[in-house]
Amino acid sequence: VYYRSKYLRSDTYNCNVEANRIVVSEFGTMAYPDPCKNIFAKAFSYLSHTIPEFTDNCLINIMKAGDDFYATSETNFIRKINPQTLETLEKVDYTKYVAVNVATSHPHYDSAGNILN
Repeated sequence: VYYRSKYLRSDTYNCNVEANRIVVSEFGTMAYPDPCKNIFAKAFSYLSHTIPEFTDNCLINIMKAGDDFYATSETNFIRKINPQTLETLEKVDYTKYVAVNVATSHPHYDSAGNILN
């Protein structure tokens, strides 16, 4: 038995690492204004995070679609991953293909191999 793990290199992860602090709000994690900014920049920074964009930090499940594997969460984004190296590949936005606002992270498969969400 072998086990391997790796951080998903999402846009959210990359932004937070680059800033060396949390700058993208997610479920259970709120980004706070930079304390070094002046009063107006702090206010703008605070207000810009009142309704955050959905994160692409797909950290809940792995889904197989054909020969491809995707990391999923409960937003409209999934991330393709390489199953051998666990490298993070392209980001896929469900809303470009189907009319949904959010999706479940645990899809079901029918006997024909269709993915139901």
